[in-house]
Amino acid sequence: MLISKIKQRWSEWSYQKMKHKLMLELTASDQSNQILAISFAFGLFVTLSPFWGLQNVIAIVVAIRFKLNKVIVVVLANLSSFPPLVPIIVFTAYQTGSLVTQGHLSESIPQLDELANLKAHFITYCVGAMVSGAALSLLLYLIVLPILNKKRPQHA
Repeated sequence: MLISKIKQRWSEWSYQKMKHKLMLELTASDQSNQILAISFAFGLFVTLSPFWGLQNVIAIVVAIRFKLNKVIVVVLANLSSFPPLVPIIVFTAYQTGSLVTQGHLSESIPQLDELANLKAHFITYCVGAMVSGAALSLLLYLIVLPILNKKRPQHA
């Protein structure tokens, strides 16, 4: 009981802190709305990518190299570390990969408890992660850019 209350309180605090930092970055940033929208899209792409464990490194390196908003990219790149999203991310990636590589959706998710099973389905997952990441990132860009242009017309 006590542990669940502590976890709940920590997650609320963490969410509120991230939300506050993100809003501060948006309102105080002198970057163009297009750069901010690209930062959102790239952060989502990284969180959906199959490069688990390297997501922060990739996010920071690309954000610095292309002068994206580092806070936005890193916050969105860390969405995959939110436990309830992991099964959704993996399921979406696997189904997308199955659709792309085999031409149809998979009827079930395979058991990946053995290394041989993991190897057999790894390409499907990777292809699906990249395709779904690209598609959802483009969709996020198309949603965020008009919102930013409306809320921050001086940076359009």
